[in-house]
Amino acid sequence: MKMLLTLALLLCTACIAGQRIQPVNAQDAKPAAEAEEDKEAISAWSLTERANWIERTEIMFKKSAPPQFSVILHVNMPTPGWELKVDEVGKPDAQGRIQVKVTATPPEGIVAQVITSQSFHASLGELSKGEYLVDVLYRKSGDETYTRRGTVMLTAS
Repeated sequence: MKMLLTLALLLCTACIAGQRIQPVNAQDAKPAAEAEEDKEAISAWSLTERANWIERTEIMFKKSAPPQFSVILHVNMPTPGWELKVDEVGKPDAQGRIQVKVTATPPEGIVAQVITSQSFHASLGELSKGEYLVDVLYRKSGDETYTRRGTVMLTAS
């Protein structure tokens, strides 16, 4: 009886061990040290709250059927004289995200280093009832790529 129990235990152990063994593609395999370095390179070591660049939002609408919505976004710039131009306002995606692409042109010449409020107007058009996130994608000149600079949450009812 002991022999049969031992044999059954060995058979179960072999089956469990066999389930854990999976074939590995040699191209995907990395040495353990390299895999650990990759994990460290992408792992965050701190988390801080980023101040929202958008300091104030005004909502406007045209009295039409259906109404057309716009937002005026007030933002802080490092000096006076910056020009903010809306390049594109995307349509809401399936999750209700609207991308507003903005290009900033710095002032010419020497200006005082004073944080100044600037604003820009983004026409959102007709919206269905629901929740929306307006993501402002910003670039400093026409040569740079856009980066997310601020987000506004809106409710259309």
